[in-house]
Amino acid sequence: MSESSSARDARSVAASLAVAVLLVVAGCQAAPGAGGGNDSQVSTTQPSTDAPTTAAAETQTPSTDRPGRSINVEGGTLPVDPNVVWERVAAMVDTGVGPPSTIRLENLAIGSSTARTPFERALGVPATAIPGFAGTTPQSGDGGIVKLHRQLTDDEMQLEATLAHEYVHVVQLRSRADDGLLRSFSDGERLTPDELSVFRATIEGAAEYVETRYARRHLGFDGDRTRTQYLNATSTSKRLIAPYYLGARYVNATVDGPDELGAVYESPPRTTEELLHGLEPGSEPPAALRVSADADRRVEQSGPYGELAVRTLFGTALDEPGAAALADGWGNDTRLGFGSPEDGERSDFAWVLRWDDAANATEFENGVAAYLDAREPNASVRVDRVAPETTVVFAGEQSFVADATASGENETVTIAT
Repeated sequence: MSESSSARDARSVAASLAVAVLLVVAGCQAAPGAGGGNDSQVSTTQPSTDAPTTAAAETQTPSTDRPGRSINVEGGTLPVDPNVVWERVAAMVDTGVGPPSTIRLENLAIGSSTARTPFERALGVPATAIPGFAGTTPQSGDGGIVKLHRQLTDDEMQLEATLAHEYVHVVQLRSRADDGLLRSFSDGERLTPDELSVFRATIEGAAEYVETRYARRHLGFDGDRTRTQYLNATSTSKRLIAPYYLGARYVNATVDGPDELGAVYESPPRTTEELLHGLEPGSEPPAALRVSADADRRVEQSGPYGELAVRTLFGTALDEPGAAALADGWGNDTRLGFGSPEDGERSDFAWVLRWDDAANATEFENGVAAYLDAREPNASVRVDRVAPETTVVFAGEQSFVADATASGENETVTIAT
């Protein structure tokens, strides 16, 4: 997700986000847990992830008669039969698409980190190394190749759970699930950052949801690693893990079983506010907000980033209930990045946020104050109340934060430097 761009070409987004990455953040078990618990941060009504299953479904076993070719394995041997895992997943999601042609064992990048955006850097969010990737399904080849980290062969259950997750991405690619998603957004061609977050949470949340169900049914465990990883994250990894955990929670609350995922792809949430609170798609469109700048510097405007971005950013220092309360009542947002006079790189920011009402705006102000008490930002930060329902976060060089002004009303704001 690029902070400097307000929208993406939809096909480029689909290609990049269909590369499904399963994180192994703390320990050796692939993160199967998307449910459980009674967490107030997701919605006012917390569904159980234990959806009804029939006895027939629970005892279903794959056919040993496999028409056509079997799935090839390159780079080593697997401790599980990839054909059996495919048949189980295909039966769960009720798909007629074919399996991938190849499972490739590779030494996928370990020790990668989630780079901070300039705005995250200004707010003092740390960039913490992520141990690595367990698996990935590249967009190229129409889901024909699934890559797994070679070290997964040392843990049969982790590998099988990861493989089930990646197989869902194969189904998504081959059934063109992204098409249904893209048609649901603003103009079918470009995605806002918030829509991009919905896209990713839907794609990854569906795979995480199926992986959890698969692990319960076929591996006999009910882990909550993704939930734990998300709640404990205090760095940029939080926004990386959020689509898995919160996306799966939304999917679980929306469908009765994996065979209904098509309905989620065809009618996804339109905003992350709808995703977080389990609202009907299209029921909470962004509130009116127009932002302009009066400055003699290069200005880049982007947004909306959405409630999920607000929650995960400030949730790196606040506990989850505090971050959820701070972000609740989000209506719209626009971020301005001001280029440095020396090299044009963005160094100062004004983030304008419109809230549902004045009480939510006040709660945001109080929450940011608590965040700043818990964090030591790398820049000066100031929060202004422009109007009863609208706030502005200034962040950057001390002189910019001290001198910048915001004026206007709830719907219309001008930033002057």
